[in-house]
Amino acid sequence: MGFPLHQGDVRDGILDCHWHHARFDISCGATLDPWADDVDAYRVELRDGDVFVDSERPRRDPAEHGLQRIRRGLDENLRLVLAKATISMEAADVDASVAIAAGARFGAKEHRAGWLSGTTILSCMANVLDVMAPDDRTRALTKALAWIAEECQGQPPRRPLPGLDGTQRDAAGLRRWLRETVEVRDADGTERILRALVEQHGSDAALDAVLAACTDHRYCDAGHTLDFTLKCAELAERLPEDAPLLFTALAPQLVQMQRMEETSAWRRPVDVAALVAAGAERIPAEFGKALLADEDALVKGMLDADPARTVDEILGQLEDGVSPVALADAVVLASIRRILRFGTVNEVPDWETVHHTYSYANAVAEGLRRVPSRELFRGVLDGAMSVYLDRFLNVPPAKMPAPSDADLLALYDQRASVDEAAAAAAGFAGEEWDLFRTLAHAVLREDAGFHDYQQVDLMARLLQRRGGTDEAKLGLIATARWLAARYPTRRAQEQTYSIAWRLHRGDALHEIE
Repeated sequence: MGFPLHQGDVRDGILDCHWHHARFDISCGATLDPWADDVDAYRVELRDGDVFVDSERPRRDPAEHGLQRIRRGLDENLRLVLAKATISMEAADVDASVAIAAGARFGAKEHRAGWLSGTTILSCMANVLDVMAPDDRTRALTKALAWIAEECQGQPPRRPLPGLDGTQRDAAGLRRWLRETVEVRDADGTERILRALVEQHGSDAALDAVLAACTDHRYCDAGHTLDFTLKCAELAERLPEDAPLLFTALAPQLVQMQRMEETSAWRRPVDVAALVAAGAERIPAEFGKALLADEDALVKGMLDADPARTVDEILGQLEDGVSPVALADAVVLASIRRILRFGTVNEVPDWETVHHTYSYANAVAEGLRRVPSRELFRGVLDGAMSVYLDRFLNVPPAKMPAPSDADLLALYDQRASVDEAAAAAAGFAGEEWDLFRTLAHAVLREDAGFHDYQQVDLMARLLQRRGGTDEAKLGLIATARWLAARYPTRRAQEQTYSIAWRLHRGDALHEIE
């Protein structure tokens, strides 16, 4: 922790620190108080009454030692240990996949509720590490691992069930079974079928089945479950040997998800759930590959608040051979417009509402890129209906920002600088990816919430799909507005990370004159 242990006392082989009363075994540096972290022990020899100390730090395999410390930090929820481990591993050129794998396995097993926000954040951060500023890569990993540790602390672990060994059921049959077990909220059956799908037919088969189950009902859990599923698939792609563990962790979430057709908002005064149900009958068995001729017109139509016409227009385009991905991307753009024009007279929690629509629409589009199906296309209609239901948050609509040269990060030091941050993002002097890295750093230095990390992943995905377009720039401006409504926070997590980084550099944090 950087406190001066030479100012402590030694009694009966235990060194006591005067600052936090942490105790250390003087023979090896191990602490009796895990939150304080172990300290290095140096080789000592006694020669003719003189004590010789080898000033070289003990040499260890950086990957093995780092992994050991990450596991300990996760087990005991030690944020400082996790920060020190990720920083030292990065300095030793240990591939980030070592830490990602440790966090994924821990998160998927050590909470009875299965796949949760922490594992999703880990997947989000793993997706963007390669495009982040170098200093922020270890921040991103540390924050994701710390979130998992906090989420799992004190929770009973999950005990994964076996698959259906010896089953002769094909992938299509298992897919039907999964949709049925999710429908009746059967967690054990869902888990065993998921494992059988992954082990016998691969991750894509499991992803296809889960996405179909997610869209058997409308906009489940405000989109979280479907987004969790995509993040699970992305992490499983990095860690194929862990795919059964990761996918089966989705089972508790799948059987508990709230079905939005059971809420009044999706039934009254317009029954948008019924519009989707009826429209689903028109989804063709085969999809076309044509581009969307007038994307702006479709986006504008979604924002103009006639849900029946929107459903009809989307399905008409699909029947005319337009690619389902192109239509899903149009819903993503419409959801971005809701954030861009979000009126600041609304309550702060309403920012979450427009975020949910954005993250859901993006997950549907990514799912259609991976495993297109008639069932999943219902998610495009669900996303469009959520855009419709968010219409009141654009009354009155925020004005489009006039570009400014203000310091964007400095604006996040001030409370609720929403319009100012949008103007600074619009006038940002740099490339799109530079703006992305600035906004990502703004998230990583804060005590960020779950949705903040999702926004980082969404920004990167948008630039990868539409970099260099007006739509991409508007998406970044929308994120700049969204973040400004939440910042600044106390930044306590950044303080912990800063301590770990300064200790790694060898700074004296607590010198005594």
